Amino acid sequence: MNLGAFSVSLAVRDLAASQAFYEKLGFAPFAGDAAQNWLILRNGGCVIGLFQGMFEKNILTFNPGWDSAANALPEYTDVREIQRRLKARGRWPRRRGGRGDDGPGELRRRRPRREPDPLRPARVMKKLAYTTVIDAPREIVWDRMLAPATYERWTTAFAEGSRYEGSWAEGARILFLGPEDGSGMVSMIEANRRPAFLSILHLGMVKDGVEDTTSDAVKAWAGAHENYTFTEKGGGTGLTVELDVAPEFEGYMNETWPKALALLKEICEEPPAAG
Repeated sequence: MNLGAFSVSLAVRDLAASQAFYEKLGFAPFAGDAAQNWLILRNGGCVIGLFQGMFEKNILTFNPGWDSAANALPEYTDVREIQRRLKARGRWPRRRGGRGDDGPGELRRRRPRREPDPLRPARVMKKLAYTTVIDAPREIVWDRMLAPATYERWTTAFAEGSRYEGSWAEGARILFLGPEDGSGMVSMIEANRRPAFLSILHLGMVKDGVEDTTSDAVKAWAGAHENYTFTEKGGGTGLTVELDVAPEFEGYMNETWPKALALLKEICEEPPAAG
């Protein structure tokens, strides 16, 4: 039984912002109408649909009669035949349209609660937040937080010798590494709006120079965010760090992040070097 061309239909809140995000990942629109709040994007054989205000949840979509480029196929399994076969297997999708022997039709099946949701993260992450006020303009805080030499100083709260390799440019991949064996995290800069907001999307792990973004252990937390918000506060800067964290690391984060922010505050409030 061939279900047809597969795509993921995403319920998005902001079509333009979602389009911009996926275009940075190499997707390009090839169907749809932004004026009607929907677009279909493709990257090679991967197809996603972006739908604003049309449905509440994400949907796994199969299109009998289409190939991955939305071209009509000369032969395909009719939606009524698919419904018949699914019923024979104990599945009872609802059909909309196509009540006769021909014409367009649609099948829908809601995932039973006992089945895992393929579009939901494998575990629930905790959201943590830490704040500090720094007696320095936002631009100085931003630059000293990210410059390699000063980054390595304030991140000693996590591990001596912490460093990064890569770029802070929006859309760039970046590695956050420990001191010795090249192990750490592989991530992407999802947003860079200097000096107001920085968002890091964590994709997986790297060990001995080998990246892992597909193992079950990584999938349990991949997609976690680390966000930095810089606000003007009485001539200084209010800095808020928000994290998605696995519950077992909450204690470690609560211990180390205040120390890291104290070091960053000290670095940013240092007078500029003479000369």
